Amino acid sequence: MAIRMTGLTSGLDTEAIVEALVSAQKMKGTKVQNKLTKSEWTEEIWKGLNTKLYSFYTKELTKFKTQGNYITKKATSSKESVVTATASNNAANGSHSLEIRSLASSQNVTGGKIDATSTVKSLTDLGMTEGTVIQLSTADGKKSTQLEVTDSTTIADFVASCKSIGLNANFDTKQQRFFISSASSGAEQGFSITTGTSTRADADKQIKDLISNATGTDDALYDNYLSAADTIKAKLKATVESSGESMVDAATDILESARDGYDDATVQEKLAKYGITDEEYATFKDAYNAARAVDDADRTLNNNMCDYLAEQQDESGLKEVFESFAASSDSILFRSELSSAYASLKDLNSDQFAELKTLAMNDTATEDDITAAGLTMDQVNNYKLLTQHIDKDAFDTQMEIYAKNEVTGATKLPDGKSQLTVLGLDEIDATGKTESDNISGSGLSIKWANDAVIKLDGAELTGSSNTFTVNGLTLNLTGTTLDKTTGEYEEIQLNVTNDTDTAYKMVKDFVKKYNELVDEMNKLYKADSARGYDPLTDEQKEAMSDDEIEKWETKIKDSLLRRDDTLSGIITVMRSSLQTTTEVDGKKYSLSSFGIRTSSDYTENGKLHIYGDEDDETYSTQTNMLKAALEENPEAVMKTLAEAGQSLYDAMTKKMAKTSLSSALTFYNDKKMKDDQTAYKKQISTLEEKLKDLEDRYYKQFTAMETALTKMQNSSGVFSSYYGSSS
Repeated sequence: MAIRMTGLTSGLDTEAIVEALVSAQKMKGTKVQNKLTKSEWTEEIWKGLNTKLYSFYTKELTKFKTQGNYITKKATSSKESVVTATASNNAANGSHSLEIRSLASSQNVTGGKIDATSTVKSLTDLGMTEGTVIQLSTADGKKSTQLEVTDSTTIADFVASCKSIGLNANFDTKQQRFFISSASSGAEQGFSITTGTSTRADADKQIKDLISNATGTDDALYDNYLSAADTIKAKLKATVESSGESMVDAATDILESARDGYDDATVQEKLAKYGITDEEYATFKDAYNAARAVDDADRTLNNNMCDYLAEQQDESGLKEVFESFAASSDSILFRSELSSAYASLKDLNSDQFAELKTLAMNDTATEDDITAAGLTMDQVNNYKLLTQHIDKDAFDTQMEIYAKNEVTGATKLPDGKSQLTVLGLDEIDATGKTESDNISGSGLSIKWANDAVIKLDGAELTGSSNTFTVNGLTLNLTGTTLDKTTGEYEEIQLNVTNDTDTAYKMVKDFVKKYNELVDEMNKLYKADSARGYDPLTDEQKEAMSDDEIEKWETKIKDSLLRRDDTLSGIITVMRSSLQTTTEVDGKKYSLSSFGIRTSSDYTENGKLHIYGDEDDETYSTQTNMLKAALEENPEAVMKTLAEAGQSLYDAMTKKMAKTSLSSALTFYNDKKMKDDQTAYKKQISTLEEKLKDLEDRYYKQFTAMETALTKMQNSSGVFSSYYGSSS
């Protein structure tokens, strides 16, 4: 706000004068601001009331109008320590006999204690034989997996395999035991953990022998060479990385020495250069030349291998360099080609291998046909290459065994025990075993998965859980009815009856919430007038205490819905909609027929009472007609009350339908309120601009007056000075 220096010459209180001159204009803005404030307060009250009405509509009223809520059933058990029961609305009234023969349970395996210290890195460290196959499967046959034990297979790998078929599994490092269980109960949720020997390993060996026989090579010689080469490669790599020499050149240098037989001085010079001992070199040279010596009669050595090595661009490819030199025998080179072809087929299952054979025999098979079968053109070509150079029938037979990957026979330790005993377990077969503890004194405990078995009204029923739903009854089992003294199963009773208490409470809840709404709406509608009360301005609030301000504003807010037409319409439909009559078996009924009536006290404004209800202070001594009717004539109660509820539900649905003035699910004209508030805000902005323009105009006029007075005073001073000096 600008600081004005006014009235200095005239001595007038210019600001007070301007304030008085613009007060009429300012009052216009205050009146519109009051309208905006009242509209916002009214909207706030309506929002709160709308929330309560909609809650009543979706909860108490919806239940009240639903016929099924009046014909509820309840079930009681003569022995709730072993079974509790609930009944749906379609359960038949009467008594039922029940025997509980067994409870459903999950399978639980607690392993014996083992000694898996920090030095134990793998299952073989615990004593399990490498190559053992651990088979895990669920009793229903839906999930299974295999874990082939290698020298790197760990406890964590075994736990992960258990989890992969849906089991709960953990190795407790403090207890040094495995804890394994099925995820849910029921006989089909049991599981087996067994061992065996894979037929795949033998088939793999047979196929490799077929390849070796076809190429005239010896696996042992080839493997010896590569093993000796590993030592040389390590020395070369360490030296070359520090000197910056080409790795290919270094590898070629040593390989040529071994192949071409350089003189001893030259060899010693090279060995010293790369830090290779005489013993390491001798072992390597013997292995290399032994591998080269098994050349097939129809093949010759590749004398251009050095040229090939010189062309290699990947100087880190030591493995490729050494394998290439080993393959300088054509037979070994051909063996590598067949081995690679075989490797491309090793992931195929039985069905895929069968499809591969069919496609390979079909000269008209296209690449699309091969792709559609989940195979590749390389796999088809590799199969053809293999069967051209080795015995096709023998290869197919062994490949079928490999692809099928069967496991046979439980594997044993030298002492005759299962390989699983090193894990604190045993051969665990989920079929046909009884519960057992401390098996073989190892501390292993097995609790097998079982189904629940009951006998209801003489019929034996089984289930995978301890909850049965049958003929409208839900039974929750917590124990059996076995009498340990007699060894017989006790027969207990389940009784199903109409649940009048639940239906009565539902009606009572409806009446209570209905009365709360009727009471609140009538208070708002019949509130005292607040004529003469307007929202306080900032100046007025400064002169009042907080308590005085609150009382003033509450007085206004309480009166905002006084005689409101929208509110009146809601009150009217809530009262009139319940005044319906329903005919049942030729007789007419209404709410009052069952003791649900309004009071003779007109000041209650239509609140409902349940005559005879113990919580009703006015009518608790009357006969409770509603309870009696629910017991004796539930159909009449159901149809009459539900129809009245539907009538009110439909009326409220219509009241909160979307219109041009209101949104959907809204009982008041929220759109109109928002439009009014927007208009008020625009009007206030316009009036504030006019007020400012008017103030500026008055101040300009007073400023001009002050300027004129100043000039007059200055002129008067000059004349006074002139005449004063003349005299």
